[in-house]
Amino acid sequence: MKPVSNWRQKLLPQLTGLPLIPCGAGEKFKAPIDPSTGFGAKGWQHMSFTPDEIAAMGPKVLCVGTRLGPDAGGIVCFDIDGLSAISELIRMGIEHQPVTWMVGRNTDSNRYKLFFRVPKERWEHLPGKCEVKADGNEKVEIFWSTGQCIVAGEHRQSGGEYVWTQRNPERIAPIPDDWWALWQKAMAKTENRRSHKQVGDWHDAIPCPICGRTEPDCRQSADGKVILCHYGKRWSPPVMAKGETVVKGGVTWAYCGDRETAVGNAAVFRIHVEQQDLRQKKVQAGDALKLMAEQLGDVPRLNLRSRGIHINGAEATATQTENLYLRLSMPPSPNRWSQKIARDAFIELAHEHQFDPVDVYLSNLSADPLPDEDWNHLGRFLFNVDDPIADAFMPRYLTSAVARVKVPGCQQRQTPCILGGQGIGKTEAGRSLFGHEFYGDGLSSALDIDDVTRLQFVWGMELGELNGITRRTQQEKLKAFLSRRVDLVRRKYAPGTEPIHRRSVFFATTNKSPLTDNTGSTRFVMIPVGDEKLPVQRIAEARDAIWTKALREFQNGLQTWSTDEEMDRILTRNSDYDLVDPWSDLIGDWLKRQGTAAYVQRQQIYDFLEIGPERQNNFNAQRIRELMTHHGWLYDQRRIGTGKWVRAFWNPSRPD
Repeated sequence: MKPVSNWRQKLLPQLTGLPLIPCGAGEKFKAPIDPSTGFGAKGWQHMSFTPDEIAAMGPKVLCVGTRLGPDAGGIVCFDIDGLSAISELIRMGIEHQPVTWMVGRNTDSNRYKLFFRVPKERWEHLPGKCEVKADGNEKVEIFWSTGQCIVAGEHRQSGGEYVWTQRNPERIAPIPDDWWALWQKAMAKTENRRSHKQVGDWHDAIPCPICGRTEPDCRQSADGKVILCHYGKRWSPPVMAKGETVVKGGVTWAYCGDRETAVGNAAVFRIHVEQQDLRQKKVQAGDALKLMAEQLGDVPRLNLRSRGIHINGAEATATQTENLYLRLSMPPSPNRWSQKIARDAFIELAHEHQFDPVDVYLSNLSADPLPDEDWNHLGRFLFNVDDPIADAFMPRYLTSAVARVKVPGCQQRQTPCILGGQGIGKTEAGRSLFGHEFYGDGLSSALDIDDVTRLQFVWGMELGELNGITRRTQQEKLKAFLSRRVDLVRRKYAPGTEPIHRRSVFFATTNKSPLTDNTGSTRFVMIPVGDEKLPVQRIAEARDAIWTKALREFQNGLQTWSTDEEMDRILTRNSDYDLVDPWSDLIGDWLKRQGTAAYVQRQQIYDFLEIGPERQNNFNAQRIRELMTHHGWLYDQRRIGTGKWVRAFWNPSRPD
């Protein structure tokens, strides 16, 4: 998704004085949002925020809306929804783009909003909302005191944003006569429709049994058992928990949650039925997914990293998942759920709505990208060192970290190894870079299934004190673990083993020379940083800017691995930190004394090194083989002349 402009700095300050609402929730990413959870906000009809408060709410707020009507000083919004709506305005002789504040979308010029000021003497008896229909679902919607209209931010569904094509909130024009006449015509049609015919199975509840509203807005089902009581400033339903009851006019009503209607958000009330009189219907497997979504009031989502299921702003525990059928079957629910069907439907719905919290973080970034001056000198910016190798490698590394999120399991072979004194903040630097919630450590020397599980949870996994890891772990096993792109594990809420494409990268730290294997040195990029404190605070403050830049580079196709020239410089530096095996020089001198011998066998080397049978194990055999390879002698099975086959180390100076 391409980034949008920085509306928080450019447009938000100009909305001062309006009753603003943070938005970005729901399937269309446009509903009022609770910025602390990312889910739909409750009671937003009575809320009002300033631009500064909106700006401080963080990246979960994708866009901002405003309430209208008297609360906004008498502003009305005409929402023109499509080409046929524009054609209808032209047919009626109305100037469809008058000079006033106009909010459009940069992805669709046929959908826009016009804002006018209504004189106070006209406010009385104006309806909360009405509309003028066009072709199909297209229409002109008129918002006064009901709902909210988005005026700035992202339009996530189209990948675009809201733009101000004319004027701004300080230059809203008085409502023209032709638009006032259109509004009056729409009001008359709405009133006529409400007064003279029943719409579907619902009719106006005047007065509303719940809030007492005496205007058309609240609705009642044809059988009289259900009330949709709309939230408003003057009339509004009581604040209640699901299942609570209230007695109105001698009738006991049960609150069943909220529902979004064409008019706005409404509380749903049903006539309360005692449990002994309630006839529940057993939920069948074929109906479970639909009924589950309706009853929960929110869509369960599977966290791809923790494998937890999120619902109503929190992660459900295993016990809550197992006992979900109890809550779903509680009166006044008309459904009786079995434990298995409730659990299976819950898990299935969650799998249909998976999310990666790191991907959510990257997609919601709104910071300006890190300036090129800092991006091209990340050695200095991140580690306080002037280091051309770090400057060339770190942009590729950070971009590869983004690639691992956007394309799980993609190639990511190189890892930075920060070499510096103890207590200078190496771990804190990594944590500030990736974020506390996305950074981890604690890999064991076993590098087993438990370590794979730990790796799933994080974006950046620290290889703490790499010298300790490499000494305790067989070299081949470590290299294989670091290079692996897909892990096979048994996942939570899954019946069998599944492949997990890696979404994380490694970040190594050490205070000693850690490289015990020349062939493994290509996997690490040594970055010596000395003993001075690292700029942890600077990294933390620039974190969003760093990842915004890395995301841009990923979108622009930056190569995420070192070039041949860069790799030559990396290997030259890494050779300074290779740990020398004490057997290497001994074997090298001994090989010189073998002269022109065509081959030597492993037992000869054991005898020379005085390694008895009790120590002739796989580890020492592999150690000897790597040292012989380093000296140019390859292990192979060859025929001697026309005689027998011999498995041995062969002299590189004797190709025959």
